[in-house]
Amino acid sequence: MKNCLFVFISLLVFLLPSCQSNTPSQRRVVAVDTVFTQAVVEAHSNWYRKLERHVFSLDLYSQGLVLHGDTLTGTGTNLYFSDIFLDTLATRLQEREGEYKVDSSANVRTALSAMTFEGDVTGTYLLLIADGALQKMYTFPSGTFTLQQLGDTSVMEFHLRTADQQTYDATYRGVLTDK
Repeated sequence: MKNCLFVFISLLVFLLPSCQSNTPSQRRVVAVDTVFTQAVVEAHSNWYRKLERHVFSLDLYSQGLVLHGDTLTGTGTNLYFSDIFLDTLATRLQEREGEYKVDSSANVRTALSAMTFEGDVTGTYLLLIADGALQKMYTFPSGTFTLQQLGDTSVMEFHLRTADQQTYDATYRGVLTDK
């Protein structure tokens, strides 16, 4: 009887690990609109007086979403970067092509990661809007985006990550409108 029990336990020890799936785990993604049709850039100059940086915000909207004053109307997605840090010679975001990193360093060519400041969310986040009402918000503490200028046309690719490691990829191709 002891031999049978030993054989049974031995078989379990060796066979159970082989039951695990060998397929790679699926990438978790934020499944919403990934193409933006409008983009607005606002220059805040030397907003952070202690930093030698110029600061810009970037607001991107998908088809069907419109900003009227301070109110979003329609249905779609809004990707927002509250603070993009550039050198003090930059007068427009469009002047600085290349890759930008989303983090909390405030270094040149970074965008502020999502955080709560004085009770409000700021940094990098995505809003899902339906009929003018907020349905869901995703915040992004990390990621990258690139900016390339082709004449007056800006081409941007976004690769962002939530705190729970969901990925969000999006694109924009069009004019960056200065506010």
